[in-house]
Amino acid sequence: MNLELLEQQRDEARLNSSKKVSELKVGDFVNLIESGMKNDSGKLLNAVGDMTYKDIPLSETFCRIEKIVTCTSNELDNQKFKFGQGGSQSDAIEDKDNFNEYRPTREQSKSFYQKVTLVMCDDGRYLFVDAQGSSYPRYVMFWHDWSSMYSKEISIFKKILNDREESAIKEKQLIIENIKKKAYDDFSFLDFSKSTLGNFKRILEKKFPNGVFSVSLKLKKIISNYEPDDVLSYLKSLDADYKYETFECNDSGYGSGYFSRNALEELIGPCKFSHFTVY
Repeated sequence: MNLELLEQQRDEARLNSSKKVSELKVGDFVNLIESGMKNDSGKLLNAVGDMTYKDIPLSETFCRIEKIVTCTSNELDNQKFKFGQGGSQSDAIEDKDNFNEYRPTREQSKSFYQKVTLVMCDDGRYLFVDAQGSSYPRYVMFWHDWSSMYSKEISIFKKILNDREESAIKEKQLIIENIKKKAYDDFSFLDFSKSTLGNFKRILEKKFPNGVFSVSLKLKKIISNYEPDDVLSYLKSLDADYKYETFECNDSGYGSGYFSRNALEELIGPCKFSHFTVY
């Protein structure tokens, strides 16, 4: 490993960070900011948006400019500019016989830089891309002033996210309302002022005419003259058909991230339909 060469390259990248982007040239080493997300949409707005997600940490990437191109505003927004092949390279690894590209050492990995294209737009904006050999600009990287340069795109992207979130909330509220209404309509024959046990047995008797049921809510046991599998299947349907996802976050690490409730249980009391054993 030529550590002296590597340090020279990294020093150059640090020095270049104080330059204006217009002063950079092909062959310059630079440190760029990226989200690490693939630019699969091919839209600048989404590439900038990826930089704003709170749960995606931004990283500084060691790069070397392999090409500089110009483009129009429309070409930048739609990623229709020309670019180099990209990829990664190390000039500091001298003993190729001791280098395994699939299992490089930690020291060897740190010596690699990304080959990027600097894209200069005629409206004053700029960015860097690394195609990684692909036919599209696979990774988009930015200069340290990216948040101010792309403040308009950031505002637009955040509004899109807010609109989506509000739409999702309204849709979820409607789903909850419909499930609750369905539970009320489907079981309107019940007297909701009666005990949980009484209504639970009434539901079973309605579904299974002439059925005889001995129910223990505490022990979650049912003794019936009906086929146990049929009763269990019905209980599971009561659990599934009237369940809805709340807006309360579940931090346990299980499920969708939100607590669930059962609209039928809200009417008659807690039962845990799917937890029963039937004899």
